[in-house]
Amino acid sequence: MSNYFTADLHLGHEKIIEYCERPFSCIEEMDFKLIQRINLTCVLSDDLYIIGDFALCGRRAETRKRIKNYLNQIYCNLHLIKGNHDRLKCGQYVDLGFKSARTFKMLGNWLLIHNHRSRWKRLPHHTLKLCGHSHAKNYDHTGHNCINIGVDAWNFKPVSEERINEIRLS
Repeated sequence: MSNYFTADLHLGHEKIIEYCERPFSCIEEMDFKLIQRINLTCVLSDDLYIIGDFALCGRRAETRKRIKNYLNQIYCNLHLIKGNHDRLKCGQYVDLGFKSARTFKMLGNWLLIHNHRSRWKRLPHHTLKLCGHSHAKNYDHTGHNCINIGVDAWNFKPVSEERINEIRLS
């Protein structure tokens, strides 16, 4: 079992291709390729932490149906750290198939949180934030002790814990 991380998939969000200049011709292609890259990277026993903005799908009943459809296509253990576009309650995401859903998570000395600008009191200085939200094309949020693990910075695929440790040590 390995840990992987990603953020800002925005499955079902038609405008994200234009907003972020993603290299896809349509939303169906983007959704298919993002899910395909997850399944080519992660295996059944792996944990994938999606750090915000999993899907943007419209009305609530439709949202639940589309999220369930996406989850049925992904073959690993999914954990959601809610982002600003994840509008359902945490328990509703779990009911749909996520192993867990919360607003943040401490994983060792890593803080998983969607927005790197979030302020935390009493956060140890050695804590590394893994986040998304910015849609930046690079992974380094210099000065924020943070690594951007959004798909736009990582060739639209998840990042391994080992790769994050390599970056942190370099």
